[in-house]
Amino acid sequence: MLTTDPKQRPKIFRWQMIYSSVIGAAFQMFLSKVLVPRHGGMNVGLFQEIVIVVIVLSVIFETLASIAIAPVDKPENFPKKKDKKGPSLKDTWSLLKGNRAMQMYIISGVTDKVASTAASQAAITTLLYGVVIANYGFSGEVSAYSMVVNLALLLLGTQIMTKTGTKRAVVTWSAISAALAVVLVAFMAIVDPTSISQQAVPTFVFIVLMLAFGAAKNMTSAATGAMVPDIVDYELYRTGAVVPGAVGTLYSFVDEMTSSLSTTIVGFCLTAVGYVTAQPQPGDPCTSAIFWMTMFLWMGMPFIGWVCTLIAMKFYPLDREMMETVQKHNHELRAGQGE
Repeated sequence: MLTTDPKQRPKIFRWQMIYSSVIGAAFQMFLSKVLVPRHGGMNVGLFQEIVIVVIVLSVIFETLASIAIAPVDKPENFPKKKDKKGPSLKDTWSLLKGNRAMQMYIISGVTDKVASTAASQAAITTLLYGVVIANYGFSGEVSAYSMVVNLALLLLGTQIMTKTGTKRAVVTWSAISAALAVVLVAFMAIVDPTSISQQAVPTFVFIVLMLAFGAAKNMTSAATGAMVPDIVDYELYRTGAVVPGAVGTLYSFVDEMTSSLSTTIVGFCLTAVGYVTAQPQPGDPCTSAIFWMTMFLWMGMPFIGWVCTLIAMKFYPLDREMMETVQKHNHELRAGQGE
């Protein structure tokens, strides 16, 4: 389904990130412009309504996904060893133990996921815009601006990715994202955060930095996602086994084990600055401890995640030249199987 041409894969993940950007921006606008004013803050009534909205949307999107994948999700579309019906437990263990690309992808993906999940939680958005900047409604405006720029840069960036390969794209955009995270924290420390959304110059600088940061972060996610089919191809090249399900399952297993850490980290950090019995609310006073804790969760944790990614990519074997070798071998293998 993801095509045997690595040059086309970034285009697939381009659209994945476009959908994610549009839905994410629309939801943040709905939250900041509709739900918070309607319920008078982050309270039980607001979260009850969010639950209903998310469940309904999830059912709709899962149904659409099942309809979309049905025409291609057939056994004959997946090459396999002639002596087996599918991947065995031994194949799965071999994938985890011997596939260096898979190992580095797990390290990169999991560290990024833990950091980004923590940074994107509602409590951190409330702290950033509702407490530090003191204008929660401004978050919806930033999301709307970011969506337009992100879509344009995704189209351009994924087109470039088809020529450079996924590994180089991940390294490049992870480095850019990490650098912009440092710049954003420095900017927030230098200016009066409450002047953002109130005065022209700090507002303009903040929006420009956020647009650049959001675009770089989305490009990193698109490039990381495009690694999955490359890893599947590499396993076919390495062992002769086609295990797309095992790749997804192994990553999801490790991801689910570690993603809960983000909620735990956020919980401990909130408790440390006084939010023991209640969630942060727009309009809460901003202390020095709250400011720096917000900076750590908002940009510090993602920065650590991207540094881990850059280290992992040092040992990731699937550069552009290696993928050309892999594709040549797999093409000959499929041709030999009459597929």
